[in-house]
Amino acid sequence: MKALLIVNPVSGRKKGKERALTVRRLLQRRGIGCEVLFTRGARDAETFAKNRAAHFDTLICLGGDGTLNETVNGLMSAAHKPLLCYLPVGTTNDFSKTIGMSGDAQAAADTVLGGRVEEIDLGRMDGRYFIYTVSFGIMTQSANNTPRRMKNILGRPAYILTGLLELPGTRAYHMRLRDDRGIIHEGDYVFGCVSNATVVGGLLRLREEDVSLNDGRHEVTLIRKPRSPSALLKALNAIRRRELPAEGVEFFHTSSLCCEFDKPMDFSIDGERFCASGSVTIETEPHAVRLLLPKKRGTR
Repeated sequence: MKALLIVNPVSGRKKGKERALTVRRLLQRRGIGCEVLFTRGARDAETFAKNRAAHFDTLICLGGDGTLNETVNGLMSAAHKPLLCYLPVGTTNDFSKTIGMSGDAQAAADTVLGGRVEEIDLGRMDGRYFIYTVSFGIMTQSANNTPRRMKNILGRPAYILTGLLELPGTRAYHMRLRDDRGIIHEGDYVFGCVSNATVVGGLLRLREEDVSLNDGRHEVTLIRKPRSPSALLKALNAIRRRELPAEGVEFFHTSSLCCEFDKPMDFSIDGERFCASGSVTIETEPHAVRLLLPKKRGTR
């Protein structure tokens, strides 16, 4: 058995390299050959996965959600798709909370050797894959605008702080969205999210029963432009309490979403900025990746 370990060494306040060497040592002790590749710049993880993944049984991504996004995009272009294992060492690690994966090196080694395999859905927006979310508006702007130095120092609170500073100038986007049933959702929205996770940033939290990683659909959450600041806070509180849909908040499931808008918009794809003009199409690609997950409690 051979494993490829793709590492963002600056993730998690620069703990990535140290954690990677520990994982490699643990795997080698148990007879697993492990090659380690360190990223140095944007899209390195994508290139590594595309060019090298086919030669290995397991691909381990060690980094934040952005590194995972790059790795998945590379994996989807690989000649052979090995099992994927995610070891979170970033500032947010939203997806790891959904799959129950910790950043512990020993836990990662145990998962590689004896974890359960689950085929999960991916999302695709205009040719770019995402593993857990595409979003716009509140908190999306803060994810794009938060300085990396602040992320490394503060972690998740950096996003929340930046988002709170942006609230007084919250912008609404007029959009027309068509779901897979042909239903039109149109209005002025201050936030929108297409997700396959129970946690997205510091804002969105969904009930576990509302989210399935392999049902061929994504969850859509939309916040309409509020009449007042208090109405916005009421909507945000409903989301925080996982009481959806709610007044001012739309929530539904779909396998595709066609989005039209009048002005250029900034989106966040797994935490990374994506600018679009006019329209985008978001689709679910069912059972696209075989993901290694920790064993469920009580199983051997």
